[in-house]
Amino acid sequence: MVARGNTARQIDVCVCVCVCVCACARAQLASMANYIEREVTRRAFVVERWNFREKEKMEHEVEAKKRALVRILLCLLYRVS
Repeated sequence: MVARGNTARQIDVCVCVCVCVCACARAQLASMANYIEREVTRRAFVVERWNFREKEKMEHEVEAKKRALVRILLCLLYRVS
């Protein structure tokens, strides 16, 4: 059955174009899904790195406070002796 005013060839071309558009849409969808997956993985890595850097910074601050306390204690010890 052919639609009014359309030949079988025009309908075949239309169907072919629709199939190509659907294939492109599927490819774009797959591409976007891969992009989102990469970004989620990257975001997890970045958050993990931020947490590591924050922990590292806190450890450095604790060490600096310990060194300062040792200096103060040594100064007091030498003053008393």
